[in-house]
Amino acid sequence: MSFLSNLKEIARNRRRHHPVSEVSAGRAAELRVAKILDERLSGTGWDYGAGLRVPDGRRKQEIDLVITTPAEIWLVELKNWSGFVRLEGDKVIQHRAGGRGVIDHGALLSKMRRKEKALRRYLKRSMADVPQTWSILVFCNDSVGLDEGLVGRDDLDVVGLREFVGALPLPEKGREPASETIKEAREVLRELGTWDLLWLHGGQILSGDLVSISVEGLNNRTRFKKLRFEVPRNYLAAFGSEPEIEIVAVERDGSEHREVVDLDQSLRFHAAGQRQPQQFSLRHLLGLSFG
Repeated sequence: MSFLSNLKEIARNRRRHHPVSEVSAGRAAELRVAKILDERLSGTGWDYGAGLRVPDGRRKQEIDLVITTPAEIWLVELKNWSGFVRLEGDKVIQHRAGGRGVIDHGALLSKMRRKEKALRRYLKRSMADVPQTWSILVFCNDSVGLDEGLVGRDDLDVVGLREFVGALPLPEKGREPASETIKEAREVLRELGTWDLLWLHGGQILSGDLVSISVEGLNNRTRFKKLRFEVPRNYLAAFGSEPEIEIVAVERDGSEHREVVDLDQSLRFHAAGQRQPQQFSLRHLLGLSFG
């Protein structure tokens, strides 16, 4: 391949997929809450799992956080919304801050109830006695305003982040041991997976499911925990041989399997919230983490 052809290929590799601001802010809020949980629950009789996906018929329900206290299970839905949030029938309506419009988030509370029922059904497959479960809707943004009809519900808790954190144990005061039922539930919950994460060049991150990859054997999630795509994006690489992609497949035991492939390889990924899978060229990716 000529220098000019190499240059064109590298230019294609440099395409950037910029993150969506609202999605990035929500992910940052989730990471902030996870950090708080790591600090507050360490050494206590509490534990948690993030982004667990529970079977629900032919589909799966994702739960942002499943917190196991010493005696019960909390299902936590995190929202990083701003503005004012009200309840209209069973629909949750957000009036965005700064007059940026109104968003109908649909029957969010009904969806939360369905997730709780799905989790209980899943636990019942393996447990004779399922612990008490409780759903909590947590608004992480301090500037959000909440309708009294939403806050005053008796079928779930609707709270701000400060109130939620205040309900967590302090490490030196939360040493009550978990019940045997909770210990059993934790073992069952550990069998649940999370979303696959696709990291795009430019900063965008997609949650979803890997459908297929054109490089044989690399979709083996039992063997691999993540893939890294080392793609030539520096124009100086055009002076060398034909540009290629080096795939680093990190195995579950931490060892690495490396494979060099051409730039035309691709994968299909079904992003959460999208109706159909989308095809991505490996040249535009940074990596993939298996859930």
